[in-house]
Amino acid sequence: MTTAVLLSSRFVVLAAMAAGVAAYAISHAAFRQTVVTTDENSYIFQARTFLQGRLKRPCPPLAGIFRHEHVILDEKRAGWVSRYPPGHSLWLAPGVLLGQPHLMSAIGAALALFWMSSSAARLGGSPAVVALFACCSPFFLFTYGTLLSHTSGLTAAAFMLWAYIRWRQTGAIRYAVAAGLGWSVLFLNRTYTGLLIAVPFGLHALVGILRDRRKQALLGAAAFAAAAAAGALVLLAYNYAILGDPFTMTYLHWDPSEGLGFGPRHVHGKVVHHTLWHGCRQLGENIRLFDRWLFGFQGSLLALSALVVIGWNAGWSPLLAGSTALIWLGYVCFWYPGPRDMGPGYYFESLPYIFVAGSLGISQLWAWLGRFPGVRRAAAIAAAGCLALASASFAFRAVPQLQRQFGPRIRLRAALRTAPPDAMVFVEADRETSRAVCFNPLGADSRPLLFWRLDGTSKAAIRRFPDRKPFSLRSSGAPRLTAVDTVPAYDTAMQGEKLHRRTGGNENGTRMARQGAHPPGWLALGRSRYVFPGRFVVHYDISVARGGDEETVGHVDVVADDGARVLARKDLRGSVRSDGETIAFEADGFHLIEPRVYYSGRGDVTLRSIRILEAAPP
Repeated sequence: MTTAVLLSSRFVVLAAMAAGVAAYAISHAAFRQTVVTTDENSYIFQARTFLQGRLKRPCPPLAGIFRHEHVILDEKRAGWVSRYPPGHSLWLAPGVLLGQPHLMSAIGAALALFWMSSSAARLGGSPAVVALFACCSPFFLFTYGTLLSHTSGLTAAAFMLWAYIRWRQTGAIRYAVAAGLGWSVLFLNRTYTGLLIAVPFGLHALVGILRDRRKQALLGAAAFAAAAAAGALVLLAYNYAILGDPFTMTYLHWDPSEGLGFGPRHVHGKVVHHTLWHGCRQLGENIRLFDRWLFGFQGSLLALSALVVIGWNAGWSPLLAGSTALIWLGYVCFWYPGPRDMGPGYYFESLPYIFVAGSLGISQLWAWLGRFPGVRRAAAIAAAGCLALASASFAFRAVPQLQRQFGPRIRLRAALRTAPPDAMVFVEADRETSRAVCFNPLGADSRPLLFWRLDGTSKAAIRRFPDRKPFSLRSSGAPRLTAVDTVPAYDTAMQGEKLHRRTGGNENGTRMARQGAHPPGWLALGRSRYVFPGRFVVHYDISVARGGDEETVGHVDVVADDGARVLARKDLRGSVRSDGETIAFEADGFHLIEPRVYYSGRGDVTLRSIRILEAAPP
């Protein structure tokens, strides 16, 4: 081993350790180890479930109040489970067990850097250059400071690339198996990304087989395919265990429109129409973001792309460039642009390919300048220094910006750590912050239990969990945890225009149905609320025009058990009072009730709101 190789190897090991330490430090400095997206809560939830020896949890009492974005809560079929494939949660599980899930991201950063550098060395590139690229990339380090699935996704992609190169260069079947297993891990985590890069890798392997038809090459290809198929079989088995259908992904059960393609997509109760133009616009935005976050200066992507061209290798550059391009272009077909707080998240797994390809360009430049050793050494030192300076400058600006951006949830998380274990905390915050904070990693056994907002309906939760002490946590100013002494009376309202419908329409903030214009059907339905044992009244702020005094224009009711049980009902006639209609019912337990309005097709009906109140005891 030459001195240069030895020094390069030591540099790579030290750089890998530095990358892991830097990623862990960033998780504290920039994010205070709070979540960047609610996806991270979903991964932690599932990791906790796995650590308890389960694939999913049974649904809790009053399941609706525990709902969290990206976590399935399906009492009829799926149970309580993350909407994501199991790979990333399994990766985080050791860190979760130790109480330090971000430790797994830091380990992933170190391993990814090592495998990327080793891949470059195998192809004639400089492993030290790849290590420098990674350590000077805010995109790489800041993303590894989170719990996003892209972190373990990039680690799996780097391992797959390293093992695949070793297989193609040595013919050893064990490396073919390792490469296939690397793809399996990626597929069990970043399913779409795994499918996208399967195309260039599959084509590259096929070309290799056609050029080398020896038995060893065919056996290696079969081993590669079999190991990759193992990951697909594991995912099918997981889907079957959760849903009873191996071919339905959990995230498609959560929302069937979450697949690749164009057309309507459901987003937080609304519909987004994803088009090719929309996808191409997102591609442009993400490329500009990539350019800024890659090394911390505008033009960094252009510079790295130039290195890819300079170091073009007919045998390997098509695979590296093709994998990068397929990831970028493939997500044109997905409606969501991906997380963007630390760079374009959906493009993160392309870094191993572009870093390795760029290192080939550096090696070529180094060879060209061989006649001028002093010049190239000075140029290398100057370039590395400028790269490190640009990256550090960008990072020092990014940290306080991210602290401010995620400040509200950071402060709330800190305040929540002061809550007693038997607490039930209602968080008073904006919707985005509450969605990130109000998370129960151990389900109904979480300590404390966290819910959004103390309002009239909170009384159902307080009554259902009498062993928990209620607290309120306000986000305005310095967050304060305050014991709840007086529970508000049950009182919840629903705006008419926000309810689901089968007929009618929205006009001027109200729900309307007009005779001759709208057919008979449900004018308002689909919004449920929990109630507890007791007496309640439902007030419908509704009016009727053009209806005879004795003519039935519809009815209002309150149902439970998904409509199977009617708790109260009253016909609507033309003689509806100006202040609306009121019906009363008694709940004999904790029920999910749904107030509804039916329109018969006669008269004109206007619904402004529905309000449910706790009635005074008799």
